[in-house]
Amino acid sequence: MIKTIDGHDIVYEESKINSKKIVLLCHGITSSKDEGGFFVKLSEELEKNGFSTIRFDFRGHGESKIASEDATIAGMLIDLNTILNCLYEKYDEIYIVAASFGASILLLLSQKVTFSKVRKVALLNPVTNYETTFTSTNLPWGKSFFPQEGLNSVFKKKEITIDNEKNFKFSFEMALEFYYYQPYNINWDPSIPMSIFHGTKDQIISIEDSKKFVQKQSSNSVELVELSRSSHGLEEEIDQVFDKLINFFR
Repeated sequence: MIKTIDGHDIVYEESKINSKKIVLLCHGITSSKDEGGFFVKLSEELEKNGFSTIRFDFRGHGESKIASEDATIAGMLIDLNTILNCLYEKYDEIYIVAASFGASILLLLSQKVTFSKVRKVALLNPVTNYETTFTSTNLPWGKSFFPQEGLNSVFKKKEITIDNEKNFKFSFEMALEFYYYQPYNINWDPSIPMSIFHGTKDQIISIEDSKKFVQKQSSNSVELVELSRSSHGLEEEIDQVFDKLINFFR
């Protein structure tokens, strides 16, 4: 385990191949370091192509000892920064794949720290806007659990349940963070190429958010790859995604 500055033990899986290049995999909300098996398969393909990999559980997820209702975005930023600092000491080149909500954590952290040794970044169906995903969304997923009547409606709830099957809940502290953090409002470092993969059939996070994020950037270092048959998990075109990802990192 890797311990953070606030005493949280991060559970992770790191490959053992002999490579100084590593891909860091950041999962989405309610998920885990396996990302429903997607990250396990992706890690295998990356390792075949000469990349070490590391995937971890954000606090409140997977094998983390912190309950989901005690997790916050601020805490997840600590987790990601801690992992990156460890990788800087061991590897020469770092590549990052961030899925869904994990992408928002990566974008927020990039506002405050320098990504030394990070060579390229790929985002998969990324959350770039908390408003259009959670607090004021037109899509059925966010509407199904998040109060849409403004900040006062959040204050009336002690906790918000996203996934009843997984019993995933978060507190109103994290809900409040959605109103103040703005992952879309960044200027991505043009020296780090970014490729965004987004399914046009995604009913959880609109591809329009990714289009607007790319348009906002001041350089052409950020590109959008539209996947015409894919929903939020990208399972419909998983082989194509893997091929494009590996070619991009090469």
